[in-house]
Amino acid sequence: DEEIEYTRRVEFDGVWYEVTTTLGCEENDELMVEVEAEESGERWTGCFSSSYIESLTSKTGNYKRASTFARMVVSAVEGSAESVYVDLLTSSDLEALRRRREAAPPVVVNGNLKNTKHSTRRYLIVTYAVEFDKVHYPLPLDVESDPSLLSLKRQVKRA
Repeated sequence: DEEIEYTRRVEFDGVWYEVTTTLGCEENDELMVEVEAEESGERWTGCFSSSYIESLTSKTGNYKRASTFARMVVSAVEGSAESVYVDLLTSSDLEALRRRREAAPPVVVNGNLKNTKHSTRRYLIVTYAVEFDKVHYPLPLDVESDPSLLSLKRQVKRA
């Protein structure tokens, strides 16, 4: 099998990003997601195995095979399907949503709001919304401090 790569320019909260999804990376059954802020050059990446994806989707109560989920992510990034879309959230955004959903007050430690463990992490939230259901699939992306050779080649190609 060969790698299939999709790159799209996507706007999240007024900021433009290059979102690249690669199907069939590494062990040929993985999904790679890379997000780069156009203005700052900050990058976040995640590589997800089929078993990780199937476990994630199973936990939501709306199981998807890894290949189906990968096509959902590509459709969401492309904006080609009305029922699936993406958003990019910080750890604190995700925590605020969780608190709001649970109606829980923020956790305060020594007079400060609790600092989330992964403050540099971003989450690509894939949302699948149909008539009576809405399911969120969070894909954690870690900050990329040392870009890979492939990342650098993409940056040069876009410039």
